[in-house]
Amino acid sequence: MNTAIETAIFEKLRTFDEQHQAEVLDFVEFLAIRRANASWSLLDPARDFPKFAGSEPIAEDSVAFQRQIRDTE
Repeated sequence: MNTAIETAIFEKLRTFDEQHQAEVLDFVEFLAIRRANASWSLLDPARDFPKFAGSEPIAEDSVAFQRQIRDTE
């Protein structure tokens, strides 16, 4: 990793409270899984991100709406 980027990330991370640091870790784990799958098509944010973020699953109509938008782009 680029040393300047790594240093900047750690400096910012040290200023966050524990909850925000946990959110950053959740997001980094999400990115690692996305990279491991090597394909956006294998990852469904509505299904996969909430388990890392600790939030409730998205309602099925919201998921359907988001997929409709994605498919028309």
